[in-house]
Amino acid sequence: MAENMDDMQEIIQDFLVEADELLEELDEDLVRLESESDDEELLNKIFRAFHTIKGSASFLGFEKLTELTHKLEDVLNKLRKFELKLNSEMMDAILAGVDKAKEIIELIKEGGDPESVDIEENVKQLSRFLEEDYKEGQGKEEPQEEELSEEEMVELQKEEMLEEEALLESEEEEKKPKDDIDAEIERLLKQRMEEDKEKRLKRREKILAELQGKGTEGEEKQGEEKKEEPKEEKKEAKKPPIQKKSKPVVEQTIRVDVQRLDDLMNLVGELVLGKNRLVSVAQKAEEKFSGDEVVEELSEVANQITLVTTDLQMGVMKTRMVQIGKVFNKFPRVVRDIARELNKEVELIIEGADTELDKSVVEEINDPLVHIVRNAIDHGIEPPEERVKLGKPRKGKIILSAYHEGNYIIIEAADDGRGMDPEKLKQKALEKGLITETEARQMSKEEAYALIFKPGFSTAEKVTNLSGRGVGMDVVKTNVEKLNGIIEIKSEIGKGTKVILKIPLTLAIIQALLVKVTKEYFAIPLVSVVETVRITKDDIDKVENKDVLRLRENIIPLVYLGDTLGMGKNKRTLDGKEIYVVVVAIAEKKIGLVVDELIGREEIVIKSLGNYLTNIKGISGATIMGDGSVTLILDVANVINEASIISANIEDHLIENYAKDVPVALVASRDITDKNDLIDYLKDKGYKVIYAHTDKEALELACEHIADIVFIDLSIYINDGYNLARSLRSMPAYKTTPLIAVSTDGTYDKEKLKESRFSGILFVPLEKDEVYEAIENASKRNILVA
Repeated sequence: MAENMDDMQEIIQDFLVEADELLEELDEDLVRLESESDDEELLNKIFRAFHTIKGSASFLGFEKLTELTHKLEDVLNKLRKFELKLNSEMMDAILAGVDKAKEIIELIKEGGDPESVDIEENVKQLSRFLEEDYKEGQGKEEPQEEELSEEEMVELQKEEMLEEEALLESEEEEKKPKDDIDAEIERLLKQRMEEDKEKRLKRREKILAELQGKGTEGEEKQGEEKKEEPKEEKKEAKKPPIQKKSKPVVEQTIRVDVQRLDDLMNLVGELVLGKNRLVSVAQKAEEKFSGDEVVEELSEVANQITLVTTDLQMGVMKTRMVQIGKVFNKFPRVVRDIARELNKEVELIIEGADTELDKSVVEEINDPLVHIVRNAIDHGIEPPEERVKLGKPRKGKIILSAYHEGNYIIIEAADDGRGMDPEKLKQKALEKGLITETEARQMSKEEAYALIFKPGFSTAEKVTNLSGRGVGMDVVKTNVEKLNGIIEIKSEIGKGTKVILKIPLTLAIIQALLVKVTKEYFAIPLVSVVETVRITKDDIDKVENKDVLRLRENIIPLVYLGDTLGMGKNKRTLDGKEIYVVVVAIAEKKIGLVVDELIGREEIVIKSLGNYLTNIKGISGATIMGDGSVTLILDVANVINEASIISANIEDHLIENYAKDVPVALVASRDITDKNDLIDYLKDKGYKVIYAHTDKEALELACEHIADIVFIDLSIYINDGYNLARSLRSMPAYKTTPLIAVSTDGTYDKEKLKESRFSGILFVPLEKDEVYEAIENASKRNILVA
């Protein structure tokens, strides 16, 4: 019993998937039919789609869906026989019926009661086109159908059924790769369809009152015919397996649960992390044991694993890829409905529908595109009469296109309408209190276009079902931000507007730019990085007491990344002669993030921080680097929002602006015996001494106090003193600062000491004269000293 229930659930799931595919195609095909109503092939295709849904729904016992699609099938049957002529009223009713069918399908998916859906109005509308007195567009209708004898009626119905089945069989030959319901289910569905036809005959017999006496005889004859037909079908059904032996590649596709693909993607992510770690170890081994045969073999293996992992990653990503046509194909219907509501004429052109991107991304971009297209028709495309006066074609044009650019997909929505006037946009924003007059004066054309994404902004004079509430384009911005995408707008008054979306192909494994701020490393998703620039403090200007950078006629706000993350207070890590800026963008906003150092580009796997750390501002996740360390991934949208409300300036972080009355000495030691003596010696020499127990604490203090000399215990926690020295040397403030090593056990690594660029070394116990001599010698070799 349980197995039967599972089988039935599987059949229902197959039906839902197939119904979704057919209904999606119907939206596009029906809109096409409106302009190509005499296309017999298209009419047959639409008829077959309704016929398939009806047959499956009838077999599974979904009565409301069966009744509705039965009526739609009947209307299409008359259309394909040219007994009816398609008009706008009829198309509206058919599309409304398709919408109602979608509603029933969604209810089945959610586990609701599909029989609770009210289809009475839809059935009534469709039935009207099947009535004898519906004369509009009828050219070849023969109203004598009810005068036929019972035998003729049965014969006519048999011919119709055979014709429909022949059409279904021809469709199966054309679309075999898409059919994945097994042969047994197909047989049952066909049998159910025949039974359904039989029921229709019985209903017609009741209408023929004068032939009621012959009803029983007709049914018996028909029953005999029906019994003979399945036998013929069974004979025919045995033939396909023989044909399949000569065509082993008939079944080219399978359906896979998305969760399985997600799990596989996660495993590939872990493999990428392992690959990064292996490559890192191989590089270190090569540096340390250059020329060793085993090390060379390790490097070869690391390179081979890198190639295989990359191919595997691309392969798994492709299994999650779907064509953007899945989204684009919904828009002919959307454009038709909105254009009719607004009494406008609009032609939709779709380009690049076969462009592929990750399934999760496809699901997120549908809503933004709907709002963009709706906005283009409502605000962009002019009414037909106005277009004619302007010398434009009566019918407006919207072009939806998609193409790949590196690891991103570019989606463009262009119209040939009014275009956008930056001055009018500014004026409207001023009226609504969204910007100040100063901001309006300083706004570039691109910044004015970006005003349409502000919550509450609308240029509509009155509120309608389509516009005026100021929420549509705000939704676009929110959804694109979620995808770490970028929005760009190009517009010309009288010529039209183009909205460009740049979105990553996948959200699981991404390219990132690694940067350093104070002592920490961060990953910025490369899709959000516009460019990196190196400037000096003289390139920074002020606007309303905030730092900005003039970059190719654009004004980019500047902010120190540490300030947006709450870790920049009292940190002085920037060299005024060499400041690194990462220009990032999210949706329509751009900003320059000032960082201490650019590390490089890296492929990273995004890891969740878990529920406990979910709401950390500015951080979207973490990744594990090749050396095993954890690096946090920036949430660029959140960082940009934080940047708009902070008041700190770049000059607060410049090394040269650090004022001190006395020289500073930093002592980094876990606990050397002569620690207090060293501190006393330095104080006697006139130094202000700051003390750190660990390397992390030492780096923190080094950012806050620009030390003039540093003493480092080689055995300091958490890493050793050599690593601490290397970290300090990478900071602009300590490139030439004297760093003196302290050995507590009399040993040291000469090579490491040289690599870490120490200025000298002392041994415990420390003598006052030795300390002073070390300071003296360091002073001669280095620029900055007390």
